[in-house]
Amino acid sequence: SDVCSSDLEDIQRIDAIVGQFVDYARTNQEPKARHVSASDALTALALSYDSEIRSGRLSLKTRIAEQTEWVGDPTDLQRIGSNLIDNAVHYGKSAQEMGARVELGLARDQGGVRLEVRDFGPGIPGNDLGEAVRPFARLDAARTNSPGSHAGTGLGLALVRRIARLHGGDVTYVPPAPQQKSCFRVRLPLTLTH
Repeated sequence: SDVCSSDLEDIQRIDAIVGQFVDYARTNQEPKARHVSASDALTALALSYDSEIRSGRLSLKTRIAEQTEWVGDPTDLQRIGSNLIDNAVHYGKSAQEMGARVELGLARDQGGVRLEVRDFGPGIPGNDLGEAVRPFARLDAARTNSPGSHAGTGLGLALVRRIARLHGGDVTYVPPAPQQKSCFRVRLPLTLTH
């Protein structure tokens, strides 16, 4: 039983890694512009984390503005959100907590939409977003080489930036202040700018 469980975890990790490579390769294609409810897309994304929430690995609070419409690829919007949430689950825990406390937000913002993911983790070492969004970047060797650490690809944040830019937007990082959350903020124009 332990061997089967270990094999299943290995298969799930490999599947996630291959999925990230495929997602990254897909960002070479022009995004599909569709009129979508960003609110509905991100609400559905939040609901997809039910097993992580039930297991205690994640406490997810949402602040999603209702009826927020957007023109772009809804799959890309969900990829942005899922990569930021996954990053927070793996790296956004405070030292005192078993699971990550994460906030997912969506709001209208200056002619576009703003998606935010906040967590209580230590933040990006040196607050260096430029390095964090570099493909295959792994910023904290001690965290990624320790037993039981997340075996990611280093593509999650690179994928977030690449998708945001394909849609005419970008990602910024707000480092944590004492007793406050770090925040990844993605701004996207209301319509695709290609």
